[in-house]
Amino acid sequence: MTWIIKQQFLDDTFKAHYKLDDSKNPKWIDLYQFNKGLMRGKILTGIYETHGQDTLLLDFQPVEDWIEADTSRPKEFNEIEKRYLVRKSK
Repeated sequence: MTWIIKQQFLDDTFKAHYKLDDSKNPKWIDLYQFNKGLMRGKILTGIYETHGQDTLLLDFQPVEDWIEADTSRPKEFNEIEKRYLVRKSK
């Protein structure tokens, strides 16, 4: 899977592995083994919601290793500080 991040300070394309756990509430997502960029060597541990067929709501916390991943994972969506909306492009 290729993730394309477009923000004011960052415009990059990278590849990463991911794992999902949809048995949790909110659902869990982890991105790891980034091939380049600022996140190379790090883990993004997060939560997600799906909205329809083409929209994801994501919230991530970067961590250094798997030991801190579950304790640092966001517990709920923070509408003020971190909220990421990903839409499938046509």
